[in-house]
Amino acid sequence: YQRRVRGKSSGTMVVRLLVRTMVSRPMMRAMGGRSRWCSSLVETPTKLPLTLEELAEDPDAFMAALEPTSDAIVEMLMDNESMDDSHDGIRRREELAAVQIPELSTLESAEDLRLCLDIAGAKGDVAAAERILEELASRGERRDVFTWTKALAAPAVAGDRDAAFSMVRRMAKAGVRGTVHSHTQLLRACCKMGDMDAAFTVFNALRSNRDLCTVDVVMYTVMLDGLFRHGRNDDGWELLWDMQQNRIELDTVAFSVLMRGCVKHSQVEKALGFMEEMDQTGQAPSKVTYNTLINVCATRPDTFGHAVEWFNRMEADGFMRDAHTYRAMQQACAVAGEVEYMERVVSEMEEAGFQRDTGSFELEARTYAISNREVGRYDHQHAGYCLERAGTILDRMEAEGLQPDVQTLSSVLRVFAEAPRPGRALNLLQDPQWKDQLDQWPGIAGCNMVLNSFCKVKQLDRALELLDWMESNAIQPDRNSWKALLNGALSKKKTVVPLVQVLQRMQQKGVPMPSQGKEHVEAARVQQRLQAALDQMTTE
Repeated sequence: YQRRVRGKSSGTMVVRLLVRTMVSRPMMRAMGGRSRWCSSLVETPTKLPLTLEELAEDPDAFMAALEPTSDAIVEMLMDNESMDDSHDGIRRREELAAVQIPELSTLESAEDLRLCLDIAGAKGDVAAAERILEELASRGERRDVFTWTKALAAPAVAGDRDAAFSMVRRMAKAGVRGTVHSHTQLLRACCKMGDMDAAFTVFNALRSNRDLCTVDVVMYTVMLDGLFRHGRNDDGWELLWDMQQNRIELDTVAFSVLMRGCVKHSQVEKALGFMEEMDQTGQAPSKVTYNTLINVCATRPDTFGHAVEWFNRMEADGFMRDAHTYRAMQQACAVAGEVEYMERVVSEMEEAGFQRDTGSFELEARTYAISNREVGRYDHQHAGYCLERAGTILDRMEAEGLQPDVQTLSSVLRVFAEAPRPGRALNLLQDPQWKDQLDQWPGIAGCNMVLNSFCKVKQLDRALELLDWMESNAIQPDRNSWKALLNGALSKKKTVVPLVQVLQRMQQKGVPMPSQGKEHVEAARVQQRLQAALDQMTTE
């Protein structure tokens, strides 16, 4: 069956039939000798609610339509490949997604069409899945629960909730009742789309009818994954508590998802606790588990050592590092400003045959910026090295045929601005090449970085020229812009003229003086400075 899914042999139908025979004969004896293992899949059609509103009003009708078959052979033969984050599961999905679906009219057997359903599911190609279902129907082939579940994988991967509900409705009208796996695909479609209210509606309908459907760890994991991905972490932790109350044991995928929920609030200790719990319960971590844990450790500079530890342990435990691993480690280096380790990671990544993308170069530039801010002020040689390497990023990207995005340019600009090298920063900011190619360049954030850089080296006149350039390019200065100019003017100890110029600009634009919070201190400094200048003029 594994070989059939991967499409490595044209004669593996015999293998699949052999596997089915070995499984089905003992099961048939155990279940009273059913003549055909899929005979129980065709049931009397039941009306399915057409909308989510009907589902909320009549969950019993929904459950009646989706009542799973009791055939245990279905559960044994139909594994949940979509949630399998093992090395083989990931590789299988990647291989299927890379395969092109051939012209359906050229396929002779129904098994080939069902294999194409696997491919469409891995790609998230809903239109292709619909065409395959129609082709099977036109040939008079039975569309059993396996076929419908394979087709449901496409809207689940694509996050097409409406298409998933449509398939489930047609499946019920065709007399095919779903299994736990088809229900799970429906949940995945809602969660991937981000409609967690719809997902909870379906989930609660399934959970409240335990006699008809057993909500298992996979369904809980799908819900947890959707909640964490869409920022509803509090709901996710509450669902975990509910899961524990129902004595549902966590598996490797569930632990990986829980670690992903720790990313948003940098809960590194919590994620490490989940890893320890996995070890205590005998759950073997997968490649996704390691990558997720590295991602969590990459959210804080003080846990960079933990990221390095799991980066090394991953390979020691027999898992090959992939593009996600190197990206997570680059993220850890960027947050901590670890230039030397970042360059080692990039070098290893290139030697392993992974091509760098725009995100990799952006993380490199961000690493130089953070390192220059933290270390460069004390180590001028290191600051010069970061400045030199950052200055070559755009040329290296061009040599590899990559165009920088706004984030990459902003990270390079930050290195120049904080060095401080305001002249180089201004040249990059005003370069017409990037203005023509990128819609959001230059932006107010980049302008403020250059303004701060000019004020840092006490070139307020250049900062005011940049302010005029911003207005000519329809970039409106914000509060941070005026704050930078006020600080620059206040740094001029011997004269009050620059401060008066800035205040005149603010008055012309109708910008009020800051008067609340921490900015009130700046207003007080301005008043004291003006009063001191007035007293000096009065004395003279």
